Amino acid sequence: MNNSRQVRLHFVFLMIIFHFLFPGNAKAKMNRAEKKSRMEFLFIEWKDKENQLLLGHYENKSKRIIDITCSPETLTDAQLQTWLKGKKAILLFHCMWGQQPLFHKIKYLNTLDEVVDSSSSNDVVAISFLWHAGGLNYKNNWENSFDKGKSLSAVLQRINLFYAGNTSVLCHSMGTRFFEGVLSGQSISPAFKEVILFSSDISSNTADPGFVSILESTTQVSIFKHRKDKMLLMSSRVHGDKRIGRSGPVPEVENTIVYDMTDHIHGFQNHAHVNKRWAKEQLKKLFQ
Repeated sequence: MNNSRQVRLHFVFLMIIFHFLFPGNAKAKMNRAEKKSRMEFLFIEWKDKENQLLLGHYENKSKRIIDITCSPETLTDAQLQTWLKGKKAILLFHCMWGQQPLFHKIKYLNTLDEVVDSSSSNDVVAISFLWHAGGLNYKNNWENSFDKGKSLSAVLQRINLFYAGNTSVLCHSMGTRFFEGVLSGQSISPAFKEVILFSSDISSNTADPGFVSILESTTQVSIFKHRKDKMLLMSSRVHGDKRIGRSGPVPEVENTIVYDMTDHIHGFQNHAHVNKRWAKEQLKKLFQ
């Protein structure tokens, strides 16, 4: 692919991303009366350039309150155990630039607050892994996301041990590549309860080492795909192979379930549908 075509593709990516990072109906949604959250929301913000972790919690799923500032190497067990809440956790790995507060709340936090069973929501905490993709160049961001995730391997393992493996992982788009980087540092034990890949921007090739590491980290992988996902179509052209969030796993492997959203959800980019009704109905079943 020549440079001029790459530039055009990156421009299209940015326009589409802007569309769903700042949805037209976001203001209307924000003006609705806020319901009190039924579950707690924590976050780990990873500032890779500063080698700094910010551990904190959300107030009303909007305001971020920092509780601990440290590096991955200096985070103590006492700090971690005091900060963690609940008996089980949903670990969220957002898309490129998905750490933006408005988008993060509308797409992820509101969705989780709705789909987690209300009878057990007091025991469940959602932990957002906030990471920074970098500049405007999509391909560079994708290639760097894996290495950025590597530094959090030990932290993720310690969190998973705290919950004795009673953890579910939800990855969206490029967040899956970041998650693959997190997994590369060490073997996860005990295994995650489940890993959910939503419109994931990774190769559809199930022999890819990154995907193999996901399979080895859990007993069940749920893959949400949309065959008309415009962003992943562009991604497949940049990378030169099909993406698992658009084509599904090739070849199919055991312990994977594929949810095809194509006939159930329709939109402009068909990439950020995690908060759509049909998707939430399936997520609710998974989180029971």
